[in-house]
Amino acid sequence: MLAVDDTKALRDFVQFTLSGFSGIKVEEAADGGAALRTLYQRQFDLVVMDLFLPTLDGMQVLVLMRQKGLSLETPVIMMTADTRPQTRVDAVSRGAHEVLVKPFTSEDLIAATKTALGMPDKSTPGSEQRRAARLRIPVEIEIPGDSVLICNTWDISPYGAFVACESPPLHTRVTLTMMLPAGRVNVPAEIVHTREFPSGPLPAGFGCKFTDDPAVIRKLLEAFTSPEEDNDG
Repeated sequence: MLAVDDTKALRDFVQFTLSGFSGIKVEEAADGGAALRTLYQRQFDLVVMDLFLPTLDGMQVLVLMRQKGLSLETPVIMMTADTRPQTRVDAVSRGAHEVLVKPFTSEDLIAATKTALGMPDKSTPGSEQRRAARLRIPVEIEIPGDSVLICNTWDISPYGAFVACESPPLHTRVTLTMMLPAGRVNVPAEIVHTREFPSGPLPAGFGCKFTDDPAVIRKLLEAFTSPEEDNDG
């Protein structure tokens, strides 16, 4: 899929949220012109794009995609801070599949993605993530030159984790020491999005993207998963 936004933090948020979907590889573009050039070069299963972009705005890219026959079957999810109903009508009339109004949650993006890709409602990103998302693993967060935070994971996958505790600044490089059955394991990570206040059942905290090989993290998580846990979908 292609994530298009001029804000690196939001592109990281999209990548962190969707990288757990089986078979989805996330590429990025920072402006409308770069997005259009990338769309000329190859086909994507999904485009998640901001409405207000440098060079060409998201609406212009959407119109040009459809006019020039680029990725005609590719669903497009638009992101915008514009709350006017007409904005959504205009985007959908030009070929957008869905419009997410900022600020939206990772759950909103996952739901829109599942709908756009025609996934069953109960499907979630990757079988290993379906099981691991229930885990509450004790972790110590070491911030270079600062204190160590003691907390628990809320969601976790081979690609990253959401941690329920006070957040360091965005893009801070940290080390997560996970308390696994095999012992203490250090995992390098980067802070990619934050939630300052609880939202429904979800706590305040931050999302971090693991900078280690996902295959290594997957092996670490296998101690917590079993086929029986996945039977309830």
